[in-house]
This record gives sequence, C-alpha cells and structure tokens, in this order.
Amino acid sequence: MELPGSAGVAAHVADEPKRPEHCLDVLMPPPKLWLLGLACLWLAVLPGCRGEGSDPGDDDSAGDDDDSTPQPEPDTCGDGIDNNGNGEVDEAQDLDLDGWWSCGVAEPDCDDLDPAVHPEAIESCNGRDEDCDLVIDNGFDNDSDASTTCGPDGVLGTDDDDCDDNNAALSGLDGDADGETSCAGDCDDDDPLNFSSNAETQCDGRDQDCDGLSACAVTTVSAGGNHSCGIDSSGAVQCWGRDNDGQATPPAGSYLQIRAATWHNCGIDSSGAVQCWGYNSDGQATPPPGTFSQVSAGGDHSCGIDSSGFVQCWGRDQRGQSTPPPGTFSRVSAGGDHSCALGSSGALQCWGAGLTDTGCTVDPLECGQSMAPAGVFTKISAGGKHSCAIDSSGALQCWGDDTYGQSTPPPGTFSRISTGDRHSCGIDSSGAVQCWGRDQRGQSSPPGGAFSEVSAGADHSCGIDSKQQVRCWGDDSYGQSSP
Repeated sequence: MELPGSAGVAAHVADEPKRPEHCLDVLMPPPKLWLLGLACLWLAVLPGCRGEGSDPGDDDSAGDDDDSTPQPEPDTCGDGIDNNGNGEVDEAQDLDLDGWWSCGVAEPDCDDLDPAVHPEAIESCNGRDEDCDLVIDNGFDNDSDASTTCGPDGVLGTDDDDCDDNNAALSGLDGDADGETSCAGDCDDDDPLNFSSNAETQCDGRDQDCDGLSACAVTTVSAGGNHSCGIDSSGAVQCWGRDNDGQATPPAGSYLQIRAATWHNCGIDSSGAVQCWGYNSDGQATPPPGTFSQVSAGGDHSCGIDSSGFVQCWGRDQRGQSTPPPGTFSRVSAGGDHSCALGSSGALQCWGAGLTDTGCTVDPLECGQSMAPAGVFTKISAGGKHSCAIDSSGALQCWGDDTYGQSTPPPGTFSRISTGDRHSCGIDSSGAVQCWGRDQRGQSSPPGGAFSEVSAGADHSCGIDSKQQVRCWGDDSYGQSSP
C-alpha cells in the first residue's frame, strides 16, 4: 500500500545523506523526515526497541529454539519431546522433592507430584500403588482372592473390605452382582439367586436365603460312612459327602424313610417299596419286592419289616446277620455284622456276630454285640460292634465292644438313640444331644441346643435342631458334615 504523498517523500529522501534505520533516529528526525518517522513508529516501534527479529511472545531464554510459543516449565517426563528446548528429552526431575527422579533412572518415581509415592515407600491399604511396583495395595490380599482388607475404594471399614484375608471363601467382592458380598452374608457368590436377604421361593435343593436350609426343610437325617442323607419337606432325598459308589446320588421320588450305611443307603418310597442305592457287592442294595413299614441299612447288609410285621434281610450273611428269627417285630436295626429287632412285646432279639463275647480279642467280631439284655424296650440301634437301646423307663442300656466307651452310656432319660461305628449319641429329656465313645474327629462333641433327631455315623454325626436345621459334627473330609 502507498501512503498519501509518499512519492514526494521518497524523492526527497534520495537526496539526503543515509541515516541509520532505527526508530530512535526517527524520534528526532530532520524537519523533512516527519512522515517517515510516523511510519517507523506505526510499523516497527515496538519490535525495533527490542531489537530486530524480536517476538512479543518470546522471553529470549537461553537455548530456546522455538520463539513462536512460551517455554513450558518443567520438561514433561515420558512424552519424548524436549519441552523446554535445552537439548535434553525427558530429562530427570524430582518435582515433589522426595529424592526420587521420575525420568532417566532404573526405578523411577511413578507419581512425581506426591512425595509419599516412590519405589521405597511403604505400601498401605488405600487403593493406590505407593511403592511403584505396579500392584495396588500389595501385601493386603493374603488369601489371593483379589479382595483387599480396604477394598477397591481404598477405605477401611466399608462394605467392600475383605473381612477375612486368610480365607479365600470370604471376600469383599460381589462376584455374582447380586448386591451382596460373601463377607456380608452371601453364601454363594457365584449364584445371583442365593443371598441372605433373598426369599426362599422354590424347593430345588438350593439355599436361596443363606440360612443353611433349602426351601425344603429336612425332616429326617441319617449319617453314614463318609456321607449323609436326609428327606426334605417335599419328600425328596438329599445326600451329601462322598459319592464314590453312588451312595450320595439318590433316586428320584418321594420318600418316607431313609437310612444311610457305610457305603449304601436304603429308603421307603411313598408306595411303601424299599429303594436302595450305592455299593452292592453282596446284594445289600438289592431289596426284595413288597411293601415295608420300616427299613435299616448296615455294613454289607440291610433289613426291613414288611407289611406282615416280619423281618426280611438281604446282603452279606457270613455271620448270620441276614437270617432273622421268626415272629413279628415293630423295629429293626442293621449293624456292622449283626442285627437287632424289637418285638411286639418290647423284648429284644439280636442275631449275627457277637452272640458270644470274647472281648473282641479271640475273634474281633465276637464282642457280645448280639447278647441283648432282658427287659422291655422302646428303641433299638445296632452299631459297628455294639448295640444300645432305651428301656421302658427311658434309661439307656448298651452292650458289646466298649473299647472307646461307646457301650458306657450316660445316666438320665432319653427319647432317641443312635449307634455309630465306635460312638453313640442320644437325645435326653431336655432335648439336648449327648454322645459318648470315640471322639478323635469330634463325632462325640455335639453342638448345644435342642434337637428332635440324631444319627451317629462312622466318624461324624448329624441331627435336626429345634429350628428344623440340619447340623452335623465330626469328620468332614468328604463334606459329610456340610449339609
């Protein structure tokens, strides 16, 4: 663009001596150079006063090779750029002054804005990686269940904390997204339909409200060898524990009675027929046809009372345990290698091993377990190599092997009796369970409270308490004590 009158000015300037081209010269011009001075002030006074090539946004820092932008402070670590123009990329720095550099070292500070975070910091449970090992809250998950003692929020005392960091079954995580963690009472954190605040809605063998019972409360229970079985309120049989011979896999149907033995079980279905399952080496799980009022499963044999009142037994008979006496009976119990029955008059009869008592030494099976006492009795139970009964006064009487005290019952009156392999249990007049005999697995150490039913197995026992809850104690190697 040409300024007004600029042509005349240019011609005049050509006749003048050459003057320095600087704005300070313009500020005191000869009279005829006033127009050129105005142009200098207008176009270049500011940059001219700072020196040629200056940029208003440039601070002339040493080594700045980019005059178009202000120099950022400090250098940005990890971006591969020389941000401050000093010729070094990702130079080492310690912004939080904790003595650890964030760049250019083997163990960098992973948070250079927090002096509490560096490679030698002590990790605390707060949801952060304070020692820069790429693990959050390292050392606060002892049971490796991915749940720490302060939880994902890093705050102690909240619902997401691991309430037992030495037990992987309990955590502050909600694996099934049902709104409840196992620490808060979820008994099955893999099933969103099972949690403590849920309502029991269907009889499917599941504990939907985590109260230890399915919707079908177990009404009767029987402890066997390494398994247990019960009948729920729908009539279905439920079994738990070892299942190597199918003893914990009951047939479908509705049942009235169930008896668990060492490796097999027998029950009476709703039609009155006997059904047996499990180990069947000697035919002990192959019952005769017909209808029965009561059934019992022993070692390798079984017995039942048919509709005529006669005892029928099947299975192993090497000691005569499956050859019952004639007559009618009201109760029968199959033991290890012997059997006992209660006659209609209340008299006891036993058969099989133990008709003599050699102290279990000359013949380990001859322990006197079939030498029933005289008198009137109301309950009978045949165990491994001993037997017990409740007499008409409510007192207990036991006989046979007493190596572990299993044939030495406590005093008092009892309503229930059950003999196991080497221990016995009964329910006394107060409703409490009392057990005696061998207790190396806790099978003779029952829980407190009132019970309506009790059953002694091999090395464990089970009962039904006043809340209709199945409770088991003793050996749980195969889950036989975990209904």
